[in-house]
Amino acid sequence: MTNLSFEIKCEDYSTEPAYRIFVNDELLAERDFVIPNETFSHYTFACSLDLPQGENKFTVEAVNADVPFTLGTAWFNDVEIKHSNGVFYNENT
Repeated sequence: MTNLSFEIKCEDYSTEPAYRIFVNDELLAERDFVIPNETFSHYTFACSLDLPQGENKFTVEAVNADVPFTLGTAWFNDVEIKHSNGVFYNENT
């Protein structure tokens, strides 16, 4: 098992919009974006997964297409990783 976590950001958090998380095009979660503090518009999503070696991708998508979500900093096994729109490489064996 590997740990993957990443920041989810949304400017329109006051309406508690719903979002979906996909990892390698498989739906992993669907939740409401609920932030109790009005000055804070992002949080970290974390999960444990069995990921294949090589290219992997995580994405966030709005359930209502009018609300934009973006990805922020990401971590793989608690080490910050570089990603390009959610695409990253797993070099673990």
